[in-house]
Amino acid sequence: MRMRLPGRAMRANLVTGASDCDPSAVVTSLHVGATTGFSLVWMFPLTTLALIWMDARASRLGTRQGIGITRLLRQRVGPPVAAIIATAFVAANVITVTADISGAASAASDLVGVPRWSIAISLPIIPAVLLYSLDFARVRSALLLVVPLFALYLVAAIAARPMPSWHELLPQELSGELVLGAIGLVGAVLTPYVFFWQVEDSVQMRARSPDVTGVSYVGMVFANLVLLAIVATAASVLYAPNGGAASPESLRAASDALEPLLGSGAFACFSIGLIASTVVGTPVIAAASGYAVIGPTVRRAGLNWPVAAARGFYFVAFGVLSLGGLLALVDFNAVALLFWAQVTNGALVPVLIAIFLLAD
Repeated sequence: MRMRLPGRAMRANLVTGASDCDPSAVVTSLHVGATTGFSLVWMFPLTTLALIWMDARASRLGTRQGIGITRLLRQRVGPPVAAIIATAFVAANVITVTADISGAASAASDLVGVPRWSIAISLPIIPAVLLYSLDFARVRSALLLVVPLFALYLVAAIAARPMPSWHELLPQELSGELVLGAIGLVGAVLTPYVFFWQVEDSVQMRARSPDVTGVSYVGMVFANLVLLAIVATAASVLYAPNGGAASPESLRAASDALEPLLGSGAFACFSIGLIASTVVGTPVIAAASGYAVIGPTVRRAGLNWPVAAARGFYFVAFGVLSLGGLLALVDFNAVALLFWAQVTNGALVPVLIAIFLLAD
């Protein structure tokens, strides 16, 4: 039994890390590489360390105290403040789910030639079925099957052969594009919903096996490597400092970053990757929203409870998915929406850091 604990922790951590690479994070990384080149690459060693630190805090909060983040807030700062933070968190999650479904729907519509609205309506059904029919461990195992697809971005970065000079690795001037790109990267890497999920994952693992103490950071490192690879690929393929660097106007243009590896099949693989990352990310976001709202109360919350026993939790989770799908029916600029979703998440990161400091 003890021999399998590190493997269980690693599998859980891989899903947590992969959920960090949702469509918003992927497109934000493409946007940053296309508009700022390699000038924000220096952030990744720092975000990796920050991600590991916050992941450790989240795991420790779950395994040692056995409570979720919003329940901790309720105890430390009172119900009103906890309710305000939970509301802001769920609102940000709705924006992220809307952006993810909108981006995946746009990509799938262009790929297979079906109406965009039909994808936006049907896509939330997949994560809803996962949450409804499987318990926590099985949801995690199902999502683990999609994780290898993210390695495609690592291979694409190698194929693009990024060769920046030293002066390209640092910002040459401070601009609004650079500041927004930095905030977006922080939001892409240190996404708040990931840590809500990680805390609850640790709580669930503790409930199943109280002697579990294994902690793995492989998912956190993997997530940073994937997003770094996307930035490097976009900087190599899409960035044109002398020709007016600009964000890709469409997902098809963004997929050009994969052409060094896949040629004419770049858009198809890019679209499949976006859809797969939506399938991984949206159940995590929805479940984390349910934990945030219902966790502080005395009501039952969690995927290990059947729907009839945890109606409030599932109502919030399914509500976030449904609202995201409905809002995605509006034909937003997918690239812009995905990017601004992560800028919103980045603005919430200081609040999340403060929460983990309160946990001591």
